Amino acid sequence: MKIRAIRIANCGRFREPVAVEGFSGGLDVLIAPNEAGKSTLFEAARLALTQKRTSNSNEIRSLQPYGGGAPLVEIELDVAGERWRLRKRFLADRSAELTSLSGSHRWRGADAETALERLLGAAGGQGRLDLLWLEQGALLDDARQPAAESLDLVRSVIAAEVTSAAGGDRVRRIRGAVARQLGEYVSEKRDSKRGRYLAAETAARRAAEDLAAVRRKLAELEAQLEQLAALELRAAEISDPAVASARRQRLGAAEAALRQAHEDIAGRDAARATAAEARARHEKAAEALRSFDRALDELARLTTRSLEMADETGRLAAAMTVADAERAAAADRAKASVEALEQAGAVLARARASIQWRELSDRVQRARTAASRRAELVRAMPRHRIDVATVTEARRLAGGIAEATARLEAQSAVVVVTYAAGAEGRIRAAGEAVGHGTRLSVTSPLALDIEGVGRMTIEPGLAGDRARLAAELAGHQERLARLLGAAGVETVAALERREVEAREVAACLKETEAELKAVAPRGVEPLEAALVEAEQALGEAGAADAARVDLHVLDAEVVRLRLAAQAAEQQARAVEEAWARLSRDEAGCHARAAEIAARLTALASTLPSESERELRVRELRATADETSRLLDEALRALSAWELRAVDAGAHAKLQAEVVAAREAIDQAAREAAVLAAERSRLEGGLAMASQEDVTSRAAELEVEAERSASLLGDLAGEVAALRLLDAELAAEEARVRDQYLAPVTRRLDPFLRLVFPEGGLCLDAGYGPQALVRAGLSEDVSRLSDGTREQIAILVRLALGRLLAEQGLDVPLILDDALVYSDDARIAAMHRALEQGAEAHQVIVLTCRARSFAGLGGTRVSFRPWLPASSSPDLVPA
Repeated sequence: MKIRAIRIANCGRFREPVAVEGFSGGLDVLIAPNEAGKSTLFEAARLALTQKRTSNSNEIRSLQPYGGGAPLVEIELDVAGERWRLRKRFLADRSAELTSLSGSHRWRGADAETALERLLGAAGGQGRLDLLWLEQGALLDDARQPAAESLDLVRSVIAAEVTSAAGGDRVRRIRGAVARQLGEYVSEKRDSKRGRYLAAETAARRAAEDLAAVRRKLAELEAQLEQLAALELRAAEISDPAVASARRQRLGAAEAALRQAHEDIAGRDAARATAAEARARHEKAAEALRSFDRALDELARLTTRSLEMADETGRLAAAMTVADAERAAAADRAKASVEALEQAGAVLARARASIQWRELSDRVQRARTAASRRAELVRAMPRHRIDVATVTEARRLAGGIAEATARLEAQSAVVVVTYAAGAEGRIRAAGEAVGHGTRLSVTSPLALDIEGVGRMTIEPGLAGDRARLAAELAGHQERLARLLGAAGVETVAALERREVEAREVAACLKETEAELKAVAPRGVEPLEAALVEAEQALGEAGAADAARVDLHVLDAEVVRLRLAAQAAEQQARAVEEAWARLSRDEAGCHARAAEIAARLTALASTLPSESERELRVRELRATADETSRLLDEALRALSAWELRAVDAGAHAKLQAEVVAAREAIDQAAREAAVLAAERSRLEGGLAMASQEDVTSRAAELEVEAERSASLLGDLAGEVAALRLLDAELAAEEARVRDQYLAPVTRRLDPFLRLVFPEGGLCLDAGYGPQALVRAGLSEDVSRLSDGTREQIAILVRLALGRLLAEQGLDVPLILDDALVYSDDARIAAMHRALEQGAEAHQVIVLTCRARSFAGLGGTRVSFRPWLPASSSPDLVPA
C-alpha cells in the first residue's frame, strides 16, 4: 500500500480544506513549521483507514474544530497496482465512499468499509498501521515492544520462513498442558497452593492440630491429679488441732499487749498537757520581764539620740548657706556658655550658605553644558534614524541565502583537488589557482583549466530539487539586492553598521538627558532662579567673607562651645542636686527630732516613776524564777511517762499483730472452704475424663496425621516434577523463539551497520530492542540516550517494514518529528538508512527542521489549498 494524496477539511486547525499531493510512493518528506498541522493531517488519514464512519470515539471527536463541523478526509492509495480513492465524513454528516480510479468499482456506506477491509487485508490491516504509523513522540514510548495485534501479524509472516514452526507449536502445546496441570496445584501469579494440593496441606495441618489438642488434654489430666494430691495435703495441715490452738493463743497475747499500750499512752498525754501549761506560764512571766527591760533600754537610747539630732540640725543650717551661693554662681556660668554657643552657630550658618551658593553656581554651569549637548544630539538624530524593519528583513534574506546555499551544496557534487608531486597550482578555476586539498561544491557549471592538458567542465545535473533550490537562492539574492539599494548601502554589514551608529547616537542622547536630569531635575531655569535667590540672601560682603572662612575650624569651635555649655549645664544641675539633697536632709533631721521627742513622751507615760523602776524589776524576776521551777517538775514527770509509753510505730505494730492474728484464724477457715470446693471440682473433672478414652483417641489421630503428611509429600513431589518439565520446555521454546527472531535480525543488520558499523542489536520475544552490543559489551536499551534509543526504534521499524513488504503486506512507515535528539553524524547515517528503506516500501517523514533534513533525499511535498465539491452526488450520506 502506498499513499499518493491526503486531503482534509474541518479537521483540527484546518477549518478550510487543504491537501498534500504528489507523494512518490518511495521516500516522501513534508517539512513545515511547528503547529502547521502535520500530525493532524496523518492522524485524520489513519482514522479514515481504521475507524468506521459511524464511530463517535474520543479520537474522532478530537478531529472536530473548536467551532464545530463534520471532519472530511479523502485519501488516494495504490494497492496491488491499482489506484483507489477513499472518502469519509464523520459525526454530523457521516458517510463513506471507496472508488477505483483505474476501474469502474465503487462502494458506499457499509459496503465501502467492508471493501476497504478486504483491500487492506482483514488479517493484519490494523496491525500493520499500528506497527509502522508512529505519531509524534511514539518512538521513545513504544521503543520496547509493538502492540499485541502487530506482533501476531509479524509472527504469522515469519512462520512461513521458519522450518521448525510445527515443532515450536508442539512445544507450546505441551508446555500449555503442563501449565494447566501445574495450575491445578499452585497459583501462577503468587505461587500459592490450590486444589488437591491445598486440600492435602489443609488436612495435614488439621490432623496435626487435633493431635496436639489431644496431647494437651492428656497433659492437663496429669496436672490435675498432681494438684488434687497437693490440695489434700494442705487440708490436713489446716485442720491440725495444735496449729489451731497456737493461732488462738497468739490472738490473746496480742490483744493484752495492745490494752497496756493504750493505758501508757493516756498517762503520757496527761503529762504533756501539764508540761504545756507550765511552759505557757513561764514564757508569760519571762516575756513581761524582757518587755520592761526593753522599755528601759529604749528610753536611754532615745535620750542620747535627741542630743545628737540637735547637733546635726545646726551643721545642716550652715551647709545650706554655702550651697545657696554655689547654686547662683553655677547658673551664671551656664548662661554665659549658651550665649557663646549661639554666636558661633550664627557664624557657621553664614559660612554654610556661602558654600551652598558656590555649589549652585557649579550645577548651573554643568546644566547649561548638558542642555547645549542635548540640543546638538537632537539636531543630529534625523541623520541617524533606525530602520529596524529593513535590518530585520535583510538579516532574514541573508539567512535564507545561507540555508539555500547549504541545501544546494548538500545535493550537489563535490570536487576534491589532490595534486601529484610537483604539479601544485596547475589547476585553475575562474582564473585562480586551486590549492591542494580544496573542496569545490558544483552548484552551477564549473570549468577547471588544467595547464598542459585542457579544460574540464563539470555540470551539476538536472535534479528537480537542485533546480528549485537554485531558483530559491536567486530569488533571495535579488530581493536582498533591491533592499540594500533602497537603503543606500552595498552590504548587510554596512546596513548593520549604520544601525549601530544610530543606536550609539540614541544611547548618547539618553545618557546626556540622564545627566541633565541628575543635575537639574526640575530644569535649568528653576536652578538659575535658586542661584539668584542664594546670591541675594548672602549679599556681596557675605560671599566675600565665605571665600576666606574655614568651615572645619568653625565646626570645631561650635563643637567645643557646645561641649563647654553642656559641661556648665551639667555642673549647674549637680550643684542644684546637692542643694536639694541638703534641703531634704535638713527637713528629715527636723522630722526625726520631732519623732524622738514624741516617743520619749510616750515611754515616760507607760513606765513607773524613776524611784519605783528597780522594785518593779525585782518583782518580775521573782515571778519568772517560780514559773521556771514548776516547769522543770512537769518536764521530769513527762519524761518518765515517755519512757513507759510506746511510740507510734510500735503502737501500729501491736495493732497490726492483732489484725494479723485475727486474719490468720479467718484465713484458715476460708482456705479450708476453698480447698473443699476445689477438691470437689477436680474429682468431678477427673471422673468425666475417665469416661472419655483420651489415650485411644490420641493413637487414632497419630495414624491420621501420618497418612495426611504422606499424601502432602507425594503431591509436593509431583509439583516439583511438573516445574522441572516446564523449565525444560521453556528452554526448548526459547530455542524456537530465536529462530523466529532470525528473519527480523537478518533484515535489520544492513540498516544497523549504516548507523552503528561495529554494533549488534538483541531483540526480545516481542521484537522490541533489548540490548545494543558494541566492542563486546552489551548495553541495556533503557540506559542509552534518548537519541540512540530513537534511532534504534526507527531501524527496527525499517526492518519490520521490509519484512512485511517482501510478503506483499507493505504499508508506509510514517515518522512524525523523529530524530530530534540526533547529532550531525548520526542524522546523516539515518538519512541513508531511510533512503535505503524506501527502496522496499514507502517512507514518509514529517519534520519542522528544514536545515537538519536538507541532506535527506526523496520527494518534498507541502500543504496546498483544496477545493472539494460542495455537494458531490457520488457521496451519499449513510
